[in-house]
Amino acid sequence: MLKFVLITSVIISISLMINIGIHYDHTKILPVNVIYAQTNDMHFDKNFKAIVSETNLITAVYETEIGKWKNKQISNSTIITITNEQIIKLENLIKRLDSFPKNEENKNITDLYAKSLENEIESNIHFKNYLLTNDPLEKKLSSEYLSRALEYEVYSFAEFNKIYQ
Repeated sequence: MLKFVLITSVIISISLMINIGIHYDHTKILPVNVIYAQTNDMHFDKNFKAIVSETNLITAVYETEIGKWKNKQISNSTIITITNEQIIKLENLIKRLDSFPKNEENKNITDLYAKSLENEIESNIHFKNYLLTNDPLEKKLSSEYLSRALEYEVYSFAEFNKIYQ
């Protein structure tokens, strides 16, 4: 079930990115520090798209690692370390989102996207707990939080499209 949710999440995220005009190139990492340093209301749409692009890139890389773990190419301890790193990356994305100037038009977009990232973090925490305890409840909670993350992402993109499309 977790594999289905992860794959569905990436497919839907990439589809939504295309719908809001984001070019997805998993081979390149955007120079996001430059973009975020100059964030202002005029460039909100470009900066938001850059955050979404980076989120999808790091999530795709993480899901590749999950695939290696499922195929027993890496150990539980290795995937736990990778999961901890993923959590830090997502927390940093939330901090950058929080640094965006807020106005009535874009506040809801960033708040919803931050909730998406927060739920993805919770999913990762429960996945890590599952790895440590083998408790099926932790696996279930991980899937539920990942589903919520996707829902908030969809809501955020819908708000974005109302204003910027």
